[in-house]
Order: sequence, then C-alpha cells, then structure tokens
Amino acid sequence: MYGITSKDVIRMTFEVGYGTEIWGNSYCLDMAYGYNIGALTITTGRLEIEEELEIIREYKPNIFADVSSRVFFLTNQLKKLCELKELGIKKFLIGAEPTPNSMRKNIEESWGADVFIGYGITEIGLLMAGECEIKQGMHLSELNFLTEIVDPETGEQLEDGEIGEIIYTTYNREGMPLVRYNSHDMGRIIPGLCDCGLPLKRIEIKGRTDDLIPIGAGDNLFIKMFDEALFKIPEISEYQVIFDKKDNKDLITIVAESTVLTDLISNKIINAVMKMPEIKNGMDKSKTVAKPVVKLVKLNTFDRNSIKRRRFIDNRNLYD
Repeated sequence: MYGITSKDVIRMTFEVGYGTEIWGNSYCLDMAYGYNIGALTITTGRLEIEEELEIIREYKPNIFADVSSRVFFLTNQLKKLCELKELGIKKFLIGAEPTPNSMRKNIEESWGADVFIGYGITEIGLLMAGECEIKQGMHLSELNFLTEIVDPETGEQLEDGEIGEIIYTTYNREGMPLVRYNSHDMGRIIPGLCDCGLPLKRIEIKGRTDDLIPIGAGDNLFIKMFDEALFKIPEISEYQVIFDKKDNKDLITIVAESTVLTDLISNKIINAVMKMPEIKNGMDKSKTVAKPVVKLVKLNTFDRNSIKRRRFIDNRNLYD
C-alpha cells in the first residue's frame, strides 16, 4: 500500500513498552516490511536529537516511521541542525495520534517527503488501515475484520459518511477473537471508492469518545480541533489543555511548548482557539465559557517518553 520494496531502508523509532514491542508497532512493522518484503528495518526506541541525526546519516533510511507528534518534534528540532531535504527521507509512515493537516504539511514541506497515515488498535493490530499513494482516506483491511459505525447513544448502525463509534469483529483470530468490540474511536466510512481503484472501504478517524470534552451549554470539543488550530502556529511544538471551573464558567488553559515565549505567541493561540464555534458560542451566547488562558513553556517541558500523552486534563468533576 505504501509502495515499500526490498530496496527500502526503514527507520523506526516507536517507543518500546506495552503495546509497542510484543503486540504492536515495532514487531508488526519488522514482520511486515522486514520479513515479508525484505526491506532493511533500523529499529530502536527514542534517541536524543543528535543521536537520531547520526543514525540517519549512517544508515541513510529513505522511510521513517513513528507517531505523529514525535515526527513533528523531530522535524522542528533537526531543521536547526541540518538541511532536512539532504538527508534523503522520502516517506513518513505515521499514526497512533491525530494528524492535523497543518502538521502533515509542515512535515512534507520540511523534508520534501510524502506523509502516509496509518491506523490500528492494540487489541487487533497495527496495520488495520492505511493510506494509498492517492491519500483519499485510509483503506481498511476488510479481509481480517468487519467494521461497523454505530450511534454511541443508541447503538444503531449508521450509514456511510455518518460519524459514530467504531465497532470491530475479527474473522481470523483464534487466541482472542473479538465480536462487536467497541474501540471507542469515533469516525466514519468515507462514501464511494478511492481513485486508486482498490476496492476496500476507507475510514476517517475523528477522535475518541474519551477524548471528547463537554463544554459550555451542550457543545463538545475533540483533541483534533485543537491540533488543527494550534499546529498551524509554527512556534508551537506540543501542548496540553486543562479544563477547570471558575465563577460557574468553563475555564480553558492551554499550556504550550513554544520556541518563542512572548505575548505575541500567546495572542496567536487565544485567537486561534476563540475561532472554534463551540468556544465562541459558550463565550458570546450562553455565557458559560470564560476567555481562554495561555501559559507558554520552553521546549521539552512535556514528557515525550510516554507512549501516548494526555492532551486533555479535565479537573471539573462534572459527574461527581
């Protein structure tokens, strides 16, 4: 699907830990690309920036694989040390986290490379869906499992194009078969067929039900909304959003890693966030949302050694 051949050299830096060594990323990709296709895979855990640059220069990979935020971070750090386009990486295989268009564009333009997004869950496997070279959505591996989209409230099946919770039933699992397993991912089946001609359904992932935060008077926020808004700001490399209550209003605090710690960047963040209809409505109409607050921190403040970082922290105790 990604056009990988035995001539390719793939650099993989997925963090080693639960879900990524025995069950997941490194093992699956090593088997799929190394054993089955014959490509050379260079696999380690996360390295320091200078060490990573040394590995790339020594082994000359033309494909790089890791989670989206790690590739974005490496891109912004390595471009300070070298000309990225001269390193020879032409494809990035990324996933495990939302990948906003602004992040994808930054990576592709910085490296002169293509970014291909993949999808999987720990309970089934890494390579459940992935983009083809036309990039019109991720093709599902329909020979291995059945995919249903259902209304999260009623469980009713939804039509192609409608957003709901994603349910999977495996066909060929023996040790741990899954029947109508609720992934708690939110997404939709993209109507129609891809222009590449591959007759497999395509899926678009919107977020997770546990990444959904109620705000204001009945609105909801997803992490992907903040990804799209904040990663358009070049100075921002990572962020976290904290929800509190103040004077009976929802208070949103954005803690953002930035290369520049000035009011100008803070104002860019506030302006970007206040354009979200859900926040704007809460501030202007229902008066249930306070003006967002921004706290800028230096690079590497957030721990990048965890497999998946929490970008939303809700301190409001809404259901107590």
